[in-house]
Amino acid sequence: MFWIIILLCGVIAVLLIRLSTLKKGLKNITGQLEEYSKLTTRKKIDLSLSCKEMEDLAESINTYISVSNRLQNEQKTMQEELRKQFANISHDLRTPLTSIRGYAQILKRGKIVDEKREWYLERIDARSKDLYELVENFFTLSLIEAPEYTLSLVPVELKNLIMDIITSFYDQFEEAGIHPIFQIEKKEYLVMGEEAAIKRVVLNLVGNLLKYATGEVIIRLEHQEEFVQFIVINDAGNLTPENKDKIFERFYTGDESRTASNQNTGLGLTIAKSLMLNMGGMLDCKIDEGKLWMICKWKVCEK
Repeated sequence: MFWIIILLCGVIAVLLIRLSTLKKGLKNITGQLEEYSKLTTRKKIDLSLSCKEMEDLAESINTYISVSNRLQNEQKTMQEELRKQFANISHDLRTPLTSIRGYAQILKRGKIVDEKREWYLERIDARSKDLYELVENFFTLSLIEAPEYTLSLVPVELKNLIMDIITSFYDQFEEAGIHPIFQIEKKEYLVMGEEAAIKRVVLNLVGNLLKYATGEVIIRLEHQEEFVQFIVINDAGNLTPENKDKIFERFYTGDESRTASNQNTGLGLTIAKSLMLNMGGMLDCKIDEGKLWMICKWKVCEK
């Protein structure tokens, strides 16, 4: 009987020590969590608790803290990106509006010869078109990046469609000093896509050429295994292999000054890339020997 009492006392002592250890561990974790909840620290829970159960609990809490920290960082990044986007939108809309208002006020003052009046009216018309293009791009991007946005993909004959678009810009190429060199096979290219989306992609790539390219430009259409590639090659300018992918970011212009003479929002290539992804294709770029390669790929559709 005496030994049973001693054994029970020993068991109780061990349990009390165990309970004390658990209480101490819980108090330690509670204190650290209180500091974390006050935002005074983002440090994880100390795992040196000399208790396996408490260490397991702390590890689970640390996993939650890691996820929480990551989500907070992502939210902060998104908020900063949103702030920059609003600032850029405001700037890009304000630029043509300011020009239009300025020219209109000059016209209202009168005492302007007819030749000069015509010049101001042409500037107002040009800036109005710029403003319309900006609003249209904002709307298009918000539309195609919506989760419910889909395209109706059908077989499209690519070569004639692209050539019709490119040749319609002949006069603008001449004016911009661009000399296109065509490297297009005679065969037909049937791809899966949507004609309107393909036109928009090609128009945006041509628009990018007119803004930034001069001299010889190579325009290539070729078959590559299960894809048809449409490639535009021109001088890379200030782009480098390190910053080349920025051209697909919203509002990137390649011109940090963002002056009134170059107020493009940089949405054209963003829209083109989104449309290509929606068609199951891709739009990528590379820098090779000082040349920028814009590469579109559509999936081949067998006849």
